[in-house]
Amino acid sequence: MSTGFTPTIALPSMTVPVDVGIPFKLAKQNVISEFERRYISRLLAQHDGNISAAARAAGIDRMSIHKMLHRLGLANPGRD
Repeated sequence: MSTGFTPTIALPSMTVPVDVGIPFKLAKQNVISEFERRYISRLLAQHDGNISAAARAAGIDRMSIHKMLHRLGLANPGRD
C-alpha cells in the first residue's frame, strides 16, 4: 500500500541550529519558519513557480502559499 509521500534523507547541512538561550516558543517558531522557507522554495521550484500547481501538490490552498511567501519575506523563488 502506498503512503503517498516520497521519503527524503536529512542532510547535515539542512539542520537548523536550536538556540536554548531563547524562549521555547521563539526557538520553535524559528525552526518552523525555516522548514516553511525550504519547503515552499523547493515546492515552487519543482512547479516552475506555479503557485496553483504547488498548492495542489502540497494539499493546501494557494492563498496559504501567498501568505507564507509574504510572512517569510520571499518572492516567488520559482519564477525568474
